[in-house]
Amino acid sequence: HYRFCKERLNKARVVLVNAEQTERTAQERLEQQKREVERRLAAEKAEREEAERKRLEEKEALEQRQRVLDEKLQQELVQKDQNEDGSGGGDPDMPYSQEESVLRSTKRRVS
Repeated sequence: HYRFCKERLNKARVVLVNAEQTERTAQERLEQQKREVERRLAAEKAEREEAERKRLEEKEALEQRQRVLDEKLQQELVQKDQNEDGSGGGDPDMPYSQEESVLRSTKRRVS
């Protein structure tokens, strides 16, 4: 009877050791998956931040270009007013200068 109990106890120990090893393996796998998910999320976040940074840079560049065109147009209009001799000046077939046309089309695109 003693030997039978000892064998059962040894078998139970083996089962317990196997179960503990299986649990450790599963835990390690879960930790690895967790690290992979965190890494992927961090990479996606970095990509989104980079895309947002580029978008803001492009927006700033467009706004800067718009300011330059506005200033240029303003200077042109002032110059035109100064150069006009009261005759109505300018080409009636070309009511807007090239810069004005660019400015107007740019404003439509930005809006």
